[in-house]
Amino acid sequence: GDGGGVQTTTTMNASGAHSTLPKGETTTTTTTTTSSNNKKMMMKSLFHQRASHIGHAIHSTSQKLDRLAQLAKRSGAFDDSSQEINAISFAVKEDIKQLNTAIAELQQLALHEREQKTKQSTQHSETIVESLKGRLMDATKAFKDVLSERKENVKNNERRRSMFGGGGGTSSSSL
Repeated sequence: GDGGGVQTTTTMNASGAHSTLPKGETTTTTTTTTSSNNKKMMMKSLFHQRASHIGHAIHSTSQKLDRLAQLAKRSGAFDDSSQEINAISFAVKEDIKQLNTAIAELQQLALHEREQKTKQSTQHSETIVESLKGRLMDATKAFKDVLSERKENVKNNERRRSMFGGGGGTSSSSL
C-alpha cells in the first residue's frame, strides 16, 4: 500500500522498468528494438490520437446541433431566441469547417502511413477515416435540416406577426 488506502501492485514490464498500479489494474507494454518500429508506433499513435480528437469534436458538434434543433422547433410568434440560434449556428458552421479540414489531414496522414503499414492496418485506418467522414456528413445534413426548419418557422412567425400585430413582415432574426 501507499498509505492512502489504495492497494497497489508493483510489476516489471518487458524493458525492466517498474510500474505501480492500483491493485486489479494491469498494463501491457510492448517494446520494440528498431527505430522503424518505434516510428510506426508513434505515427499510429498520432493517427489514433487525431482520430479520437475528431470523434470527440463531432460529438460536441452534434450536441450543439441538438440544442439548435430544440430552439428551431419553438414556433411561438413571440418566442424569439434568434441570438442564441445565430450564435450556435455560427459555432456549428465553424466546427464543420474545422472538422472537414481535420479529416482531410487525417486522411493524408493515413495515406502517408500506408507504405509502412500492413494491409489490415491500412484498412483499419481507412475504415476510421470513412466512419468519421460519415458522422460529419450526418451532422452537416442535420445542420442543414435544422436551418431549413428554422427558416420555415421564421417565415410562419413573420406571417403571424403581420396578421396579429399589423407590423411589417421583417424580423430581427437572420440566418
